[in-house]
Amino acid sequence: MTSEASNVLDSIDMVLYESGTFYLSSEINDDNIGDCIRWIMAENCEGKRKELTLVINSPGGDLYSAFGLIDMIKASKIPVATIGVGSLMSAAFLIFITGAKGRRRVTKNTSVMCHQFSTYYEGKEHDAKAYEKETKYIKQRMLDIVKDS
Repeated sequence: MTSEASNVLDSIDMVLYESGTFYLSSEINDDNIGDCIRWIMAENCEGKRKELTLVINSPGGDLYSAFGLIDMIKASKIPVATIGVGSLMSAAFLIFITGAKGRRRVTKNTSVMCHQFSTYYEGKEHDAKAYEKETKYIKQRMLDIVKDS
């Protein structure tokens, strides 16, 4: 990417940021979720807005990263509206449904998928038992998020 293209993207991000909007795209990971968490924290510190808008287009990704953002959305004093565009898959779907009730929207051509979490593991018995315990814990957290939303 050229320096000029990078500057254009930075200025677009700034316009969105100044309007109270964050665009979360690509695979869910610590980097893009960290940016989004810092954005929500900064907006809450400033306290100027009545609503934040999180636009999501993601094939999913790391559940642990998603859980961090979900906790931040729930803790936000400012309601977070969520808009799904393109795809809301797996972890992205969980983030989407955490948005403020009555303020969740999906565009006409958005694909939505929430799948069952797999518990398959091969390895040493004690590792498999630890993995199974963690998997059950994660699955319950996912179900709790869906039930609470």
